[in-house]
Amino acid sequence: MGKREEKASVKAKAKQLGISAFHAGKKCIPALDKAMMDLLESPEMDAFGPPEKMGRSIPVLKAWIERFTEAKLDAPIQGWTDEENRKYQEWRKDYKAGKTA
Repeated sequence: MGKREEKASVKAKAKQLGISAFHAGKKCIPALDKAMMDLLESPEMDAFGPPEKMGRSIPVLKAWIERFTEAKLDAPIQGWTDEENRKYQEWRKDYKAGKTA
């Protein structure tokens, strides 16, 4: 496996951890997610450079935060009716597709 694939694999794991953290009721703070911190300390991170390389964890942290946020935005909003949540999800879908102003 080349560096590009190794990086993609680590980012994919971080994204899944972000989704799992949201569904576990954690805050959007990767440093509080033990599984994420374990990933950052794993040998897999060598794909991003040696441990002493400044900023090597930033792309992985961004991946975790991105998916945590997506999971949060995709979840139903408490206190809203089913109809309000349905309309919001339709708007999100259109927004992602660039169909809203």
